Amino acid sequence: MEDIRTPSYYTVIPAPVRYDPELTFFEIVLFSELVAMSTAFGFAFVSNTYLARIYHKDDKMISKAISKLAVRKHIHVEIENGYQRKIFIITPPLVKNDNPPIVKNDNGSRAQVEKHLKEKNSFNKTSFNTQDITPAGVKFSKTKKQVKTVDVEVPWLDDYLASIE
Repeated sequence: MEDIRTPSYYTVIPAPVRYDPELTFFEIVLFSELVAMSTAFGFAFVSNTYLARIYHKDDKMISKAISKLAVRKHIHVEIENGYQRKIFIITPPLVKNDNPPIVKNDNGSRAQVEKHLKEKNSFNKTSFNTQDITPAGVKFSKTKKQVKTVDVEVPWLDDYLASIE
């Protein structure tokens, strides 16, 4: 079998690519592959033949998909020395957030919440936790090597373990 190297990077598909109605699922996956390949150098230097082998498609389909991604302005393709192709990912522009930041309430609700939290947290002190709640007959060891085990009956566990063997 032929050794095909694929990058082990994960990839994120930006929303403009994911929701582009003109792209097929394969073109979106191909974009994702190009993003992963461009992680190391800032661009992907890959042939159509290689992409065709890893995705089990023909060179022509890869060429059309790359052209469509370029036309849709998701990638930029540069040809150097007449034959070396570099594929750059076009990062979608940041969208200005027109929503103003949340400001403090003037009606005092923040103060009420802070007062409630202070009252609630002042009650939960470790000095109140002095009662021994250890079950009768159970002794805990101070050393880490000793572990007490308890037999618990789980009715479905034996059937489940038998089914996965």
